[in-house]
Amino acid sequence: EHPGGVAEVRGRGLLLGLKLHVRAAAFIARLRESRLIAVGATENVVRLVPPLNIEESHIREAMAALDETCAGFEQERKAV
Repeated sequence: EHPGGVAEVRGRGLLLGLKLHVRAAAFIARLRESRLIAVGATENVVRLVPPLNIEESHIREAMAALDETCAGFEQERKAV
């Protein structure tokens, strides 16, 4: 949904790696502002590893935070 922010989605189910058009550290910092914890895998890949007992409501919250973060980076790229 955000080709300007995410180059590729890897993984299965909820265990995902997001290859980004921006540095992973900056993306992770913005996710933390939305109370979502992610781990950097490489310079431009973010790893999402939710707990096995995650509730559907938490998945929706995480997806909203990801959507908002990606949209913010896309807007910044368009402004440049």
